[in-house]
Amino acid sequence: MRAFVAIEVPEEIQNQIERMQAYFRSQLPAHPEDHAAIRWAPRGGIHLTMKFLGEVSARQLDGVISSLKECAGGQTFVLDVRGFGFFPSARHPQVFWAGIAGPGSLDGLHQRIDAAMAQLGYPPENRRFTPHLTLARFKQPRPQRVLEALSAQQHGQSLGSFEVSQFCLFESRLKSGSPAEHVKLDCFPV
Repeated sequence: MRAFVAIEVPEEIQNQIERMQAYFRSQLPAHPEDHAAIRWAPRGGIHLTMKFLGEVSARQLDGVISSLKECAGGQTFVLDVRGFGFFPSARHPQVFWAGIAGPGSLDGLHQRIDAAMAQLGYPPENRRFTPHLTLARFKQPRPQRVLEALSAQQHGQSLGSFEVSQFCLFESRLKSGSPAEHVKLDCFPV
């Protein structure tokens, strides 16, 4: 199974994200080919990914769960969803995201999860952890000038804050012609 570790986003934040996605879509030029080149993340597919594991066998699953349980020990913390941007850049975007501002506790949790999974053979991240919520993916990485201008206008806007008390292990079930289904396997206190 394909698996990842993530923090769930509460309903009120999901509502704000859905509202902003609709706003961004409504402002795009009316060229059907432009709209087809953007895959907007569905409501149930937006979460704060802490670690993508990829394929996890049934035999490995118990070890993953056991190691994630050991990552607990921090305190709850508050995250603010604020601002928008592109990965890797606005010139060659592959992802359009909403930013996450949070305390060092978030980085500490990410480091604990990354280290625990590295001990099980899942490679540690070689990029700096940049917490974000993926709003859309682009089929072709070409400049998105309208989205870039709109996101600059909304730069400091907060979509809300939420308290994080747990993180979860999810299975990602790929479906032909539709978004992946995310099934929660287990949750762990921060």
